[in-house]
Amino acid sequence: MSLDFSVQMVIMAVLGGIGTVLGPLWGALVLVPIAELTRAFWGGSLQGVHLIVYGALLILVILYWPQGIDPWMRGGVDALARVLGLGRRPESPAAAVENAPRIVLPEGGLLTARPGVDGGGPLLSLRGVSRSFGGAVGVRDVTFDVKAGEVVGIIGANGAGKTTLFNLITGTLAPDGGEIAFAGHGLGRRGPDARCRLGIARTFQIVRPFTGMTAIENVMVATLPHAGDVGGARREAERYLGFVGLAHRVDVPASGLSTGERKRLELARALATRPRLLLLDEVTGGLDQRSLPGLVRLIQKVKAEGLTLLVIEHNLRVISAVADRLVMMHLGRKIQEGPPPVVVNDPEVIAIYVGGAGARG
Repeated sequence: MSLDFSVQMVIMAVLGGIGTVLGPLWGALVLVPIAELTRAFWGGSLQGVHLIVYGALLILVILYWPQGIDPWMRGGVDALARVLGLGRRPESPAAAVENAPRIVLPEGGLLTARPGVDGGGPLLSLRGVSRSFGGAVGVRDVTFDVKAGEVVGIIGANGAGKTTLFNLITGTLAPDGGEIAFAGHGLGRRGPDARCRLGIARTFQIVRPFTGMTAIENVMVATLPHAGDVGGARREAERYLGFVGLAHRVDVPASGLSTGERKRLELARALATRPRLLLLDEVTGGLDQRSLPGLVRLIQKVKAEGLTLLVIEHNLRVISAVADRLVMMHLGRKIQEGPPPVVVNDPEVIAIYVGGAGARG
């Protein structure tokens, strides 16, 4: 395989859109004609001139189209299909959704989706929850409560058991021991779908959008079950996309969104299930420094809505800015709990984060 061919293959993927199915095809449709035209015009007099053109294209893509041309090519194909009468019949055009500071739902807002808990008890309660994987301990004897409207951060080094704890709360995993209660009722062996209907939603550390669907279609998956019709589901989805700052990207395929935009999309989809408790797993993970402040402000905006949040976050500065209380985990155990300033300044917590002495026995 020649160097020329290897360079072409790489640039095809980058130009078309890394991580997209059709990206290399779109890239080939652009690069192959360029190669043939340069050979036709300059022949052997300027060998390698097409590589200069490739380099210029690569710079333009990195600067102006970091997601490649896949979103535009898909849009063009869809537009051509509609002109030829082959595509889906478009719904009545919806007005652009302003990035309003609050979600406005037909029933009166996000707060109405969070009924109170009888007796003023905690919304989420864990008592002695444990889970092992063969000889490896995932979570061991973890106990804590989360009050309605509270934001609780879960911190700890890699392998501390944070995501395992989320999987136990959402029903992806079943505990070996202990009890998890939500709104005063034990969750037992209910699966993730049943817990979602009860009002527990989550995002994932590695975002999982439906890449073959547009941003609004991703959110409509969550709004359809409680909307009266497709039109109502779309309008409600638009409100959530506006809330997370994606009003201008409603019809862009999820495959064409940046990492930060995918994080916002997943948050919109989780909010669209109308949860009482939202679990955020490393919502700022993988973001560049320019995108980080905007996403932190978005989490604070969700907090201002009064939604109960349980947040896994490695960045202590970020989690201290949004959480009311922190739970520190180490090797599957809860070793510290309290207000952010108390926990992050605890000598044992500092030792774990800087690689010093381990947790107390």
